[in-house]
Amino acid sequence: MMTDRMVGKSLEETKEFVEEFRKIITGEKEFPESAEFEELVSFKGVKKYPIRVRRASLAWDTVKEGNASYEAQRNGHAGST
Repeated sequence: MMTDRMVGKSLEETKEFVEEFRKIITGEKEFPESAEFEELVSFKGVKKYPIRVRRASLAWDTVKEGNASYEAQRNGHAGST
């Protein structure tokens, strides 16, 4: 599901989407009714269970860290995250 959401997005769009998803599964933001999140509706109830939030966010956190690592390398700060 995550990979499908990331295909064709710019680095900035990916960062924004990952952050929005994190806010949704932690309950900081309501689950949007937009088509962009339609396939992710299975995560709607995750916010009720902290351990499920952690599990659901692992891959998304990895993308976030990968983006930060890529930007650090691109900006000449190899090894930074």
